[in-house]
Amino acid sequence: MISIAEVRRLLSYDAGTGKLIRLVTVSNAKAGSEAGYVRPDGYRQIRAHGSQYFAHRLAFVCAYGRWPVGDIDHINGDRSDNRIENLREVTHAENQKNQKRHSTNTSGAVGVYWHKATSKWKAQIKADGVQKYLGLFDNKQDAIEARNAAEIELGFHENHGRAL
Repeated sequence: MISIAEVRRLLSYDAGTGKLIRLVTVSNAKAGSEAGYVRPDGYRQIRAHGSQYFAHRLAFVCAYGRWPVGDIDHINGDRSDNRIENLREVTHAENQKNQKRHSTNTSGAVGVYWHKATSKWKAQIKADGVQKYLGLFDNKQDAIEARNAAEIELGFHENHGRAL
C-alpha cells in the first residue's frame, strides 16, 4: 500500500470539489490534470505505483492524514462525488444502510414486494446480516410504512432506498 506521504507527494486534493489533481507527471498523465478515471460502476479510480486506488479513499487520506479503517460512504449516493462533506467513514454494516434502490425493484420501495402466494404486500428488512420479516399487508402503503419504521428503528441513513 502506498504511504500517506507518497499520496500527498503525488496528489493535491480540493475538499470543496472532491477533485484529486496530479502534482507529478506519470506516463501519459500530466501534472495539473485530474487523476484517474471513472469506472462503469461510477467510482473514480487512480493508479499509483502499479496499484489501483479508489479516489474516495485517497481523498480521505489527503483530508485526514490516515487511511480509513472501514468503508467510505458517499452520503448522497453519487460514487464520483468525492467532496469531503459527502464522505463519511463507516463500518460495512453502516454502509449497507445507505444504498440506492436496486434497478430490479418493482414496488418502488426497498424491502417491499408483492407476495403472489398470499396476494398481499410483504415487507422485510435486512440489518447486520439478519433478515427480519415485517409482515404481510393488504395495501402497499401499509407495507411501506412498516418498512420505513423499521429503517428508523435500525438506524438506516435517511437516503437509503433513494432512486439514482
